[in-house]
Amino acid sequence: MPAKPKKKPSLAVVARPLAFQRPELREFKPITRNQNEVMRHWRDGKNLMMHGVAGTGKTYLALALGLREVLN
Repeated sequence: MPAKPKKKPSLAVVARPLAFQRPELREFKPITRNQNEVMRHWRDGKNLMMHGVAGTGKTYLALALGLREVLN
């Protein structure tokens, strides 16, 4: 039995993956005094360690600052 000819890659395979598209980040505005202080220290180039009770925005703030650094 003869071998089947190979198909050319479809457009979906050749298309640019989503991982390489530049995402748009929303502007993060600190809502508490402590979040504002973290933002100020980060802009000053200081290393930070945040701690506190659940729901204070530690993870969100860390992700927002980290993604801004990586994508800009």
